Amino acid sequence: MRRILFIACVCILVLLAFSLYAEETGSEKKKITTIDDLPRYTYDVQTTLTELITSKELFMSFAAEVRTDIESVLGTYEIEDKTTFKNYLGILVSLDMLYGNYDKALGGIEKVRELEDKPARKLMMGLINNAIIQAQREVGYDDETVYKQAFSRYLSESIDELPWEIIQERVEEIKGRMELFSENVLLGMIESQFEAAVLKTHQISSDVAAQVIGIRYAIEIQLPLKNEIVAVYDKYIKENRVVKADIWKERSVDLSETDNLQPIVVAIWDTGVDTEVYPDQIFVNTNEKLNGEDDDSNGFIDDIYGVAYTLEEEKTTELLYPIENAEERLPRMKEMMKGLLDVQASIDSPEAATLKQKIASMHPVEVKPFLEDLMQFILYFHGTHVAGVAVEGNPFARILIARLTADYRTIPLPPTVERAHKSAKMYREVVE
Repeated sequence: MRRILFIACVCILVLLAFSLYAEETGSEKKKITTIDDLPRYTYDVQTTLTELITSKELFMSFAAEVRTDIESVLGTYEIEDKTTFKNYLGILVSLDMLYGNYDKALGGIEKVRELEDKPARKLMMGLINNAIIQAQREVGYDDETVYKQAFSRYLSESIDELPWEIIQERVEEIKGRMELFSENVLLGMIESQFEAAVLKTHQISSDVAAQVIGIRYAIEIQLPLKNEIVAVYDKYIKENRVVKADIWKERSVDLSETDNLQPIVVAIWDTGVDTEVYPDQIFVNTNEKLNGEDDDSNGFIDDIYGVAYTLEEEKTTELLYPIENAEERLPRMKEMMKGLLDVQASIDSPEAATLKQKIASMHPVEVKPFLEDLMQFILYFHGTHVAGVAVEGNPFARILIARLTADYRTIPLPPTVERAHKSAKMYREVVE
């Protein structure tokens, strides 16, 4: 009887312990369908972001805090959104690579690959990290030359097995990005976007924390292998590149030889259009005169070719995105923009060479004005470019311009309720 009672007591204790363990470990995760249901974290930063990224001691403490929070989230919640889940796993992979936890990194890479839907990204997932790990395990890092040779061999073997027709654009994208990266550029990018706010609040959000970790990973893990990565990808591109068939030629419609068609208005609601580019295809409001008055009583002054709003959502008669000293700056900006597009497309050109040379010598404080120059030019030409796409092959199209104004600055104007109301009013007025 005592033996039976003892066994029963043991069983009860085991069941009780199992029950407590299940509660302790959270046997059922909370299902999350939207990112807004996840906890938000902030991290104290008592230095500059540059110091946080470049200081081993400061970064280790910060990274440990971020890892704890991410592992807590992944252990507590069942995240259905693939992008959010991949982002969390990607941060952990970067941290594992930084601290040499290669088995964990490889496991994380496989998990991210399983979640990836895009074929090119799926095939190339972890390609560089895998080559780094293989080279480290084979030859170590004592001899830098031998290590880099091993890395190049593994990376080349891996990418040579992949189908060019699927990964072409992804390979060109990564090669172009690597060619433009330097420590100064990476630090300058994060300084220009977040440093001012950090110096004021001494805190960063989890989103910024992820970027800080990404910058540290890029500087410490990938940048030392920049030349090798570019060389391997360049070789792969040159060996596989073929001239693509022009799929648009047979899909395009050309009405230039068609008779008896009536003009049709095509509204281009973008960053503005240069009317001089399409002199014969601009819509003309015949009820309006260029006299500083609202002749047709529609709420807009001098809206002969269209309407426009400033960054502050105020009405203006300027239909093209404004740029100071345009005549002086545009040739240089055009060259830089072409260089950027050529680098991204892996095209060797004088403009691409000039851009790479400029970026290679760029100091962190020069990154912000450089990026803002490029963004200004993009906003300046974007609407005109879109208009050209819209009316190509259709001489009967008449472009009605509707200009909105985006902020070119890396730190845009802060959102306010007043601006939100003005934006809504602007949208309504343009549509009406």
